[in-house]
Amino acid sequence: MDIRKFLYIFAAEMLHSLIIILPMLVCWFWLAGLLGAWRSSYPGKRILGLFFGAAAVLYTCHWLYFSGIRSPWLETLYGVMNLSVYPLFLIYLTALHHTSLRTAHLPLQTLIPAGIIAIAYPVCFICGWEEAQHYFYLFARVCFMLQVFYVWFAGSRVIRSLVNRLDDFFTDDRSAQLQTLRVLLWLFGCTALFSAVWNLLGRERFADTEWVALPSVLMSGLLYALGYAGFVLPDPVKGLEESGDREPEKPLPPQSDEADVILVKLEEKMRDEKIYLRSDLTIADACALVGTNRSYISAAINRAYGINFSTYINRLRITEAKRLLLSPDHPSDKAAIADTIAQCGFNNTQTFYRVFKEQTGMTPLQWRSSSRH
Repeated sequence: MDIRKFLYIFAAEMLHSLIIILPMLVCWFWLAGLLGAWRSSYPGKRILGLFFGAAAVLYTCHWLYFSGIRSPWLETLYGVMNLSVYPLFLIYLTALHHTSLRTAHLPLQTLIPAGIIAIAYPVCFICGWEEAQHYFYLFARVCFMLQVFYVWFAGSRVIRSLVNRLDDFFTDDRSAQLQTLRVLLWLFGCTALFSAVWNLLGRERFADTEWVALPSVLMSGLLYALGYAGFVLPDPVKGLEESGDREPEKPLPPQSDEADVILVKLEEKMRDEKIYLRSDLTIADACALVGTNRSYISAAINRAYGINFSTYINRLRITEAKRLLLSPDHPSDKAAIADTIAQCGFNNTQTFYRVFKEQTGMTPLQWRSSSRH
């Protein structure tokens, strides 16, 4: 055999082997990383470890399947893990809202289809019920499709709820943490979409073809990015609970008279004490000053202005920033912006620029220049 042809065939076989094993390696990599940080992890991140554990077993079954190693028991394991990964991810997202799983209402019922397959597949194999086995195979594929869309819908709501909770409670910069959650949502949506497509097509379509590279590489990339986003995400609710947000049982929203009274007290404090200039201000601080709870103060602001607490505070800060930017005491534009950021409660330049542009449609320099002419 020509040495070049031999090397070409050898390289092609090695590349094919690498491609089909890549998703498995990614999942085992993140499982090892999450297990290594197990003691220092918060509950949500530990469940993410369970998700990657199930995904690692699932893609190990994939690798064996595409390597030509097939057996009824591998099919059983594959079916169970296939119906476990998305429910585990939804459980992970739900756990992000809690620092303890004892009081968390996790959607464990989404694992029921995996339990059915775990029992049904072995029974069919042992009893030789090939026709029943076929029906359970179709049942598993249909359940997976339903799971993907349900978990995507429910998971999106869970992440948006957590983003809103963080954004409503804090007035300082939580943009990095919020951005990680938004990236997690986007990656999760892409992974769910492509999983649904591959499930609809069926993995048998990709066996012994070069097209297996497409789902393998794409899913490997998404799984790696998903693992990275989850690994670097700090405990979202730790800061909330340290700042006084224990998620108590929420009372009914105040009636209009109560809302007016609360808003009047709040605006008096803002005007007289200018507490909005504190960079570490939280809604719990405002509640203590006004003598009410978080649900009532949020409802009062939302009724009057249609915004959350964080946006309300940032509006006051930007109003103060405009006044300071027009002060004639600044020797230069750069000094004006630096002094404004220092005095208006913003933690950094990026946050100030982002909030200023959101509320005015211009950068601070553009606004300062246009307002002086």
